[in-house]
Amino acid sequence: MTGLFVRRILLGAAAVSTVVTAAVYAAPADAAVVSGPRIVNPSGFGSVGTGYGAGCTYVIEARITPKSGKTVVLAGRVGTRAATLYNQVPPPEATKVTVWWTPPSPGRYRISAGQVSPDGQRVTGRSMIVDVRLGVNAGSSCIAV
Repeated sequence: MTGLFVRRILLGAAAVSTVVTAAVYAAPADAAVVSGPRIVNPSGFGSVGTGYGAGCTYVIEARITPKSGKTVVLAGRVGTRAATLYNQVPPPEATKVTVWWTPPSPGRYRISAGQVSPDGQRVTGRSMIVDVRLGVNAGSSCIAV
């Protein structure tokens, strides 16, 4: 059920730029392939201690297939509508998409990345779950309490 839901959402995003969430969807070998997303500056770099803090900014990276279709990166609390962080066709030579994300409040978040194949017929997506605690932004670092 989740894969079908994701496919409908990402195809809708390609058509009308409206996205709710994304999850894993298995695709044929000739389709666009997304790996990640992953947080590039994990705790210990930008965060003091372990975990992630609300109000602190993190860099999210998703590896993508060059010369593919629209790419979408989303983040939102599990069970709620996700915010769209990236929703466009990347340059043909691009092999990754990088976005910045600042979780607004503590909670469990789903970060998702999806990509439409060049023919518009297939969608691949990957997700990760991140637990965000109360954050104290100290400028060059973040303390997750």
